[in-house]
Amino acid sequence: MSMSQKDWNDFIVQYEQFHAPRELEERLRQMENEYQKKKHPSPLFLWSRRAAACLCCAVIGLSVAANTSAAAAETLQNIPIIGPITKVVTFRHYQSGDADIRTPHVTGLGDKKVEEKLNQEFDQYADVLIAQYESDIKGMGSSAKEAVTSSYNVLVENDSQLTIAIRTVLVSGDSMEIDRYYNIEKSSGKILKLSDLFKSSSDYAAPINTYISEKIQKSSEDYFTDTDAFQTIAKDQNFYINKSGKLIIVFDEGSIAPAYRGITEFTIPTDLIASILADGSMIH
Repeated sequence: MSMSQKDWNDFIVQYEQFHAPRELEERLRQMENEYQKKKHPSPLFLWSRRAAACLCCAVIGLSVAANTSAAAAETLQNIPIIGPITKVVTFRHYQSGDADIRTPHVTGLGDKKVEEKLNQEFDQYADVLIAQYESDIKGMGSSAKEAVTSSYNVLVENDSQLTIAIRTVLVSGDSMEIDRYYNIEKSSGKILKLSDLFKSSSDYAAPINTYISEKIQKSSEDYFTDTDAFQTIAKDQNFYINKSGKLIIVFDEGSIAPAYRGITEFTIPTDLIASILADGSMIH
């Protein structure tokens, strides 16, 4: 399916009305620019258990409920004996035709404002996906043939960190995937930006850029080498911190390499950035 410039502009306006995160908006505009330059196929439309031995049976029952109901999780975290428990639950499950979109919500972070902000971002992201899918299907009429799936996965959940990945895949002739990562520092209740991991005065981009550039040079045939070649990480760079405490830099399909390579990731060696990490950084 192809879209005219007017279609794209209309979609951008609709998207902004959802007050979607700035990162997502910029990604969407970036994808449109890449499509116009490369004439690629149509881009994707952004689209603990804890138990005490003496209460084993009761706690297990509550834990199951907390994983399936946001309300139950809210109740569970208010029980003094058990204490705060962070849960990620399916708040909404949209199914229509070939669309399957699951929207997560987080409870038990301890900071209600952070929870609300994070859950609003999840809702807005899903709203855009649903609206675009329904618009596409309506426009295709009886020849409609498009599938979109969006699901989430808890990559890390421990005493200090919660990291959630949202994966969205669009199939319309070809397929395209976009992954989004949310890294929450539990001690502060903050949704981390890449810059938050480093000392405020540090040029953290320099060692990361150098490392990525060297890796690309070793496999230059796998990456763009023209005007779309990698230059530098973005201020709002997509990233996550894995279970081992390593920093993973993530690039969308078609951003620095041909789309057939899929999502591109680089694991940054900690010793390259250790001297500029912020105190208490989750990277190790």
